[in-house]
Amino acid sequence: MASAKPRLDREELAPPPYLWISWLDLAMYLGVFAEAIILTVRLLLFPAHDDRAIVFGALQHLIIVYIFEVVLALSLGWCAMSPGWTLKELAEHHVPFIVGVSFLFLYGRPEAWQPAMRVVLFTALNEALFIAKGLGAPEWMSTVRRRFAFGIVALLLLVETGCLLRASVEFAAAGEVLEVLIAQLVWAAVAYHVILLRMYIRRFRKHGTI
Repeated sequence: MASAKPRLDREELAPPPYLWISWLDLAMYLGVFAEAIILTVRLLLFPAHDDRAIVFGALQHLIIVYIFEVVLALSLGWCAMSPGWTLKELAEHHVPFIVGVSFLFLYGRPEAWQPAMRVVLFTALNEALFIAKGLGAPEWMSTVRRRFAFGIVALLLLVETGCLLRASVEFAAAGEVLEVLIAQLVWAAVAYHVILLRMYIRRFRKHGTI
């Protein structure tokens, strides 16, 4: 995750020189966040409905946004979430997600991970608030973003770990060895989110606020 203040040893990506690119990126993230809210409302109102196709579609929209940002960073050195992000940080955050989720859709059982997918869609607001800050949003919005990010990452960690354990047990009981092995790849996401939470906790201990 990007740091709050640039360091001398960091070569951060530049914000796009054309504002419409940042606004487009912001709109796409907010669109994914809106899908997360709609899916949650549908789950509460119509729990018996099968929304897996909508969930999968929304997740693919998030992947499209990530691909857009990676291409922008690699080809032009731009990032709408800057200042604060290096190419390495963007790649570490976006590329494993793109590859992992794509692999899951191609070879895995994505329906087993629907709860985690629903939660991860909400993380789009975190990226949207990064972009909003770059577009001139007030400083207090950074505090809101960090608090939201801590809460949603903590929830995602719990849900994805639960999905991982349940899927591993169910696949093993069914004798689906390949699916068990694919499921273990999610430990990388678990570890990454633990690192993020530790970063927020260190910040709290140092500054008294997230």
